[in-house]
Amino acid sequence: MVNKSFLEFKAIHTQKKRTLLQSEMLKVSNEIHENFDLDEKLSHCPCCEKNEIQYFTNKFGFQLDKCRSCNHIFTNPFPTGKALQFYYNSKFKEFENEFFLESFENRVPIFTQRLDLMSDLGCGRKVLDVGTAVGIFISANETSGERFQITACDISLDACNHIKKTYPTVKVLNEDVQDLAPDNFDVVTLWDTIEHIPHPKDLLASIKNQLTKGGYFLFSTPNTKSFEWEVMNTDHVQLLPPGHVNLYNKENITSLLKNQGFIIKDIVTMNPSLDLTYIRNEIEKESESVSKKAAVSLFDLIFQESTFDSMQNSMRKNRMGGNMVVVAKKND
Repeated sequence: MVNKSFLEFKAIHTQKKRTLLQSEMLKVSNEIHENFDLDEKLSHCPCCEKNEIQYFTNKFGFQLDKCRSCNHIFTNPFPTGKALQFYYNSKFKEFENEFFLESFENRVPIFTQRLDLMSDLGCGRKVLDVGTAVGIFISANETSGERFQITACDISLDACNHIKKTYPTVKVLNEDVQDLAPDNFDVVTLWDTIEHIPHPKDLLASIKNQLTKGGYFLFSTPNTKSFEWEVMNTDHVQLLPPGHVNLYNKENITSLLKNQGFIIKDIVTMNPSLDLTYIRNEIEKESESVSKKAAVSLFDLIFQESTFDSMQNSMRKNRMGGNMVVVAKKND
């Protein structure tokens, strides 16, 4: 094993989450199927708009399709706005916020990296953070000297109440960003949130309305053109409708943003160790076989001190990490 500090999948995704995620998702999904209609089924890709879509898989009673043109993966049809309001204020979101709190300290370094990236940009101090959840980004900002003035925005009442109690000086908006009046923030951030939004073009228009001239838009989201997605494919843990309804890759997110009036400044995949430990954990769960023995031996080599840094650096250079941070700028 590597004799150094690195981000471990099990430290970010707690035992409670890994044990109960499937059953809790099934409960809330069944409630949605029983009580809400779905949107109209799409005949075109919500990312590139081409009508070259095909069936990908089914999770929790929701069909997911994949675009043959841009490889976008999306829930088809999308859940309605009323269904999503129910989901984000359901017992499942309370469960999710609980395991965010359980892994809080282990997640802070991820957000500190993102703060460092923002500081290097010199992007201004006034930040709207959409999808704040339990406030790990706010905590990282406070710990590193309050480099930014953050306004929190989340449609989950449970999350907003937690933020108000824990960070009383932070302004909190319990609203959908698409319902906010125009503003002039220097930066809008969406950390692991854009994949939850059904109609990305409407979202991006709303983001532009929140930004000052030349303002920055930074967000993180699963990167489906990555090592862990190549391995896991339809078994990937991030296939979580009605939560994750749009799953992007580094090529199609670039095209989408450019078409909606943003300039792409950078795309980085910061923590390949999460990919490597996720796949290692999946291998450990499989039954004994020649292929498993080969995979275990290969991962033993990868996690040696002499090879681990090289592997991570190669994955960063080629943007092969399973989570990407996109740096974009409003094109005025």
